[in-house]
Amino acid sequence: MQIKLLGTLVLPTQMIDGLPLTELSGLAWDEDESILYAVSDKGNLFHLQPKFKKGLLHDTNITSAYPLKDTSGKDLRGIADDSEGITLINADNGKKGDSELLISFEGKPRLDIYSNKGEWKDTINLPPDLKKRSHYRSKNKALEAVTRHPKFGTITSPEYALKNTSDAEIILYATTGKRWRIKRYPSPGSALVAIETLPDGSLLLLERVYKSALQPIEIVLRQTSLDPSCEFDKNKHCKSSTLSIFNSAKGWLIDNYEGLTRHKKNRFFISSDDNEMWFQRTLLSYFEITEKNSNSGSSNIIE
Repeated sequence: MQIKLLGTLVLPTQMIDGLPLTELSGLAWDEDESILYAVSDKGNLFHLQPKFKKGLLHDTNITSAYPLKDTSGKDLRGIADDSEGITLINADNGKKGDSELLISFEGKPRLDIYSNKGEWKDTINLPPDLKKRSHYRSKNKALEAVTRHPKFGTITSPEYALKNTSDAEIILYATTGKRWRIKRYPSPGSALVAIETLPDGSLLLLERVYKSALQPIEIVLRQTSLDPSCEFDKNKHCKSSTLSIFNSAKGWLIDNYEGLTRHKKNRFFISSDDNEMWFQRTLLSYFEITEKNSNSGSSNIIE
């Protein structure tokens, strides 16, 4: 284990500004506004303000909620509202009021830019492989994760590999056209649910292993480098290493973690999707990467 847990909150299902706090699927920290954004599978956006005591996550205020809008200003509905991943633009430039939210969608695959109150602003053009729903493993397995990279721009990936690619691989797609291969965590049911860019340019991957409600769930955090040797057409895999594995069979009180975002330095938030099931929970956890990983091909995980 290369992480240290620093607190977990159970967020009860409740109504915030008329919207249900449930099925959280993505997180993003806004340094300029001191807001933790969360999006849900229902196309809703929540503003959270975490509270800390002695460096530990102690509580959080859920201050507001907004439905994501379509291009005409109406609430998203049907297959269009399945928001999954979120990353931010202009959220750490020292200016208030200019943050934008880049959100990935699973039912109708797309990358849309929003204001922090859920107003649609723009759409990012996808690489050709990602545009058609028919290219994905199923109609609900489209764009799960998204991040912004200082060198490669917007990077996204589906939950499972596309139909014409190996299911033993994760393929990361930059909207500039670059692609990278990574070996999927070697367990049946492994799915990529979030990616986060680290200060040294490597990526933190969040993978979930789920087979059935009767079998243990695993949550895996891995770090991977991006370099020319593992670009898609060169048929090599990017170097990666495992930071931690949480297995519910070993006593970890975990759930369906899907949201991930960096907070400060080497500290991160992670959240779970309760699937609107009575036996699942919405968890908000806080952790720290505790040591540098010399096997990742990078000399500095966190700076």
